[in-house]
Amino acid sequence: MNRRTFTLIELLVVIAIIAILAGMLLPALGKARQTARKAVCLSKLSQVMKAQLFYADDHNGLIAVATSNTESGNASNFIPWTMLLTNMKFDETTPNSSYLGDKNMLVCPTSRLQGRFENRYFTYGMMRFTREKYPSSYDTTAAKIGNFSINNSSWMPVYQIARIKEPSRLIMIADTAIPTTPTSAYTGKTGNPYWQFQVDYAEGDANAAVSTLHDGAANGAYVDGHVASHTVANLKENAYPFKISVKQDGTFENY
Repeated sequence: MNRRTFTLIELLVVIAIIAILAGMLLPALGKARQTARKAVCLSKLSQVMKAQLFYADDHNGLIAVATSNTESGNASNFIPWTMLLTNMKFDETTPNSSYLGDKNMLVCPTSRLQGRFENRYFTYGMMRFTREKYPSSYDTTAAKIGNFSINNSSWMPVYQIARIKEPSRLIMIADTAIPTTPTSAYTGKTGNPYWQFQVDYAEGDANAAVSTLHDGAANGAYVDGHVASHTVANLKENAYPFKISVKQDGTFENY
């Protein structure tokens, strides 16, 4: 019995069809992967914000962007919120129980770090609301959304949640990124997430800002605990309207 074999032309046609199908499917697969990462990010932010609220329940309704370091023998003069929620030590171990057990929960899977914890500063960012840089802007905004920063002249503000007038419209934790021209010691870390962000700082004063890394959108968690994805238009509608963000290429976007 004779067996028919493929000719070279037929094989080339089959290979061409496979290549065409692959070219059609790969963008869809890439989009599906981005959508999945965005969903994971929202889930992480939800858990981080809930951890903040649990922390507040145990600390008289207060949450802190950072607190002073009283630990002897350590050069750092402050403890960022990421350490407070995880009971992290300065060597970045977490030997005790905490409000947020897994440090990887602090990092977006779409960020440059791909969801893997590197250190206490390269994480989701917490909003920094202080009179330190722009006192007149702070006073105007505080009259609208609440004067909830109880030590508002410090660069390490502590917030009284009960004083926030519109918790369902105020983003507290969000995707962030260090820009291409940081004003800090993090030159060369463009794209890394950063532990705090400013909403209305001028470009030259901002170490980092909210990042629209999810195809032009930034994920954020609100004070009331819900999470959402935000385009630039959405960010402008925040109770404390955003005036600056970092695009996917690391450049600032002012509005």
